[in-house]
Amino acid sequence: MKKTLLFLLCVALGGTVVKAQTSFFDPEDIDAGGWLWFDSQAKIDKYFGYGNLPDDTHKIQVMDAQFENESGEFEACEVDPNMVGYGTDGVLGGPGAITGGIKLPGSAGTMQYNGGGILLNLPSCSQMSVCLSCDDKMTPALLMGPGKSELIDMQLVRGYMLLKPLSKAGIYRWNNMQELAHSETGATIKSSGPVSVYVVNSRPHHLILHGIQVYTDGVNAIETVKNDNPLGMVYAGNTVTLKEPAQVRVYNVSGSLVKSETSSVVDMNDLPKGMYIIKAQNGNIGDTAKVLVR
Repeated sequence: MKKTLLFLLCVALGGTVVKAQTSFFDPEDIDAGGWLWFDSQAKIDKYFGYGNLPDDTHKIQVMDAQFENESGEFEACEVDPNMVGYGTDGVLGGPGAITGGIKLPGSAGTMQYNGGGILLNLPSCSQMSVCLSCDDKMTPALLMGPGKSELIDMQLVRGYMLLKPLSKAGIYRWNNMQELAHSETGATIKSSGPVSVYVVNSRPHHLILHGIQVYTDGVNAIETVKNDNPLGMVYAGNTVTLKEPAQVRVYNVSGSLVKSETSSVVDMNDLPKGMYIIKAQNGNIGDTAKVLVR
């Protein structure tokens, strides 16, 4: 009977159920928005592999600069939970500066994809964002390849240059990188299967990477009942997050309203374990999803 009610509720709310999303990182290490911040040594030890050798035990591989500098060295990335980034004004330690990050060494020159970077070998990729700060224009690059690709085999998805940077000096959240596609090859990091993703500094100025958000295709986490997701609804750790505040209503499998609030973050830990339907509305824009509270 409950399954029938749930099916009818999904039909009433509209659409076809598609694949789920889960965070690539453990729930206890991410914030309500699914971000992993590099603000503790415990997280760094847990998630980061170092050097340019393959590492299957860490989820984020730190890649040093791929060219020899004037000293004949391959400049290494610095990873430090106490590293102070650049503020919104582009000044080290300025307003809004974030503590904790990876300093990515600069490249040999503008549009040279051989600076410091991070490599992720993902089982799939449905969403990815990173948070960066710099004292100059930011010109990172995004590359991809089949699962566990070597850098030499990866292809460009998007690169930025001095005249058309990703951002000016300050702090920038490079959101929804999975939506980018190469204009000629169509290469994109969005994938339902294994994919290697490489984020690299492509300009002589160094970049500081403070945090990362990655969602992969998963099970029993969130099932979007519509084919689009205009409010950016994601679900992790029994918490629903939206990219902007909305009227959020939560229904149980019997179709009864059990929670209603206007917010961009809705905590569902106070609800009994089980399946729920979430409907978010902001003006004429709406999202609907089926989630499992554990």
